[in-house]
Amino acid sequence: MLTDTIAAIATAPGVSAIGVVRISGPDAVALADKVFQPKHKRPLSQFPTHKMIYGSMMSPSGAPIDDGLCVVMRGPHSYTGEDVVEFHCHGNTTILQALLATLVTHGARLAEAGEYTRRAFVNGKLDLLQVEAVGDLLQARSTAGVELAAQQLTGNLPDQFAEMRQVLVGFLAHVHAAIDYPEEVPEVSAEEWGTEVRAVLNRCETLLAHAASGIRLREGVDTVIIGKPNVGKSSLLNALLRTQRAIVTDIAGTTRDVIEESVEIAGVSFRLSDTAGLRSTDDPVEKEGVLRTQQRLAAADLVLAIFDGSQPLTAEDKDVFTQVRKKPQKTLVVLNKSDLPQVLTAADFGDPPVVKVSAKLGDGLTELEEMMADAAGVVHARQVQSTEQNLLSRPRQVGALQGMAAALRQALNGMTAGVTPDCLAADLEEALWHLGALTGETTPDEIVDEIFKRFCVGK
Repeated sequence: MLTDTIAAIATAPGVSAIGVVRISGPDAVALADKVFQPKHKRPLSQFPTHKMIYGSMMSPSGAPIDDGLCVVMRGPHSYTGEDVVEFHCHGNTTILQALLATLVTHGARLAEAGEYTRRAFVNGKLDLLQVEAVGDLLQARSTAGVELAAQQLTGNLPDQFAEMRQVLVGFLAHVHAAIDYPEEVPEVSAEEWGTEVRAVLNRCETLLAHAASGIRLREGVDTVIIGKPNVGKSSLLNALLRTQRAIVTDIAGTTRDVIEESVEIAGVSFRLSDTAGLRSTDDPVEKEGVLRTQQRLAAADLVLAIFDGSQPLTAEDKDVFTQVRKKPQKTLVVLNKSDLPQVLTAADFGDPPVVKVSAKLGDGLTELEEMMADAAGVVHARQVQSTEQNLLSRPRQVGALQGMAAALRQALNGMTAGVTPDCLAADLEEALWHLGALTGETTPDEIVDEIFKRFCVGK
């Protein structure tokens, strides 16, 4: 497959000022020469790499498709590591499709989803962490998500992992030499090698300590709004979104299903779920809504428990609060209707932080958003990110690094206990395997395939 020259439209569908068609592979320049006629009449092969050239794109019949720019990026100094050619023309879908069809007619193959980035991975231009960062840049739902992905793509994580690998490979080589040539190679010194292995383990533990922050910045905060029927949950959702997303009426039980929307707070995406009111009911539809509310509550990162601050707590309110207190998630108590005379106070709820708002008038929303960011750990996560601390951002990455750390602890314990060199070698090999799984060197093919499935065609 890597011997094919692939082609794809690299810009999103629709009308735009510029559209880009990209080809990559061993025949990219020769194929482009059949399609593009530079105004200077020289073939593309005679132009320097990474230089924009003005000319015309021609159909197989010789009819012009469009005038525009062409750039040749010769490998290995290209995104894929192969010869890459891009055509920049007017962003009209008909023009782009005609140009793509012409390239296929001349021998290109239509690219699969993520195939350009997969070639970059196979050709050693990106490791698997950087591949995931590329995908996150395309799909990030918040400012913090974009910043984190860019940091992972261009930061020094690959260098850190390369240094870790170098230390462990050097140690493993010494262990194997001690096994094969016991009379010539000195025994493994726990004092000498233990310091270096412990330094690698400390790096792993630092990355793991901040991993939850990275995952939160990438995925956003799963936030559930709960309360009894007609307490103002949908009004609060609309107020946070600054738009009328949910239906609001005076009829209890209007919301029968979970309504989901996202809003950016402190640069991070909060995935808000407006849920059905928690109460006992014989209505089968409403009962299903209550069940879904309870399921969302169990999985949420943050819970906004809303009560009517102008009325005493009812039995339904107390039941809501009891359910919230049973959950391990962080909870904020929101006293709605602060524009009315207040009956409830923070003292009525004990430990959870309490904020007063008027979803109807918008009062108190800024304070609520600040408390949401703090309760969900977003403030800390952004502070960590601002120090350019390297952050992992996916459960897959965390799992691989946890496996590596566990193997290193086993190796250090073995060195202290004086285990045989072959047992020590097994621990080091396991640590290296997990490190390879993290960067993509030993990652199972099905996991790699799953990562690339999420890419769009053209990237």
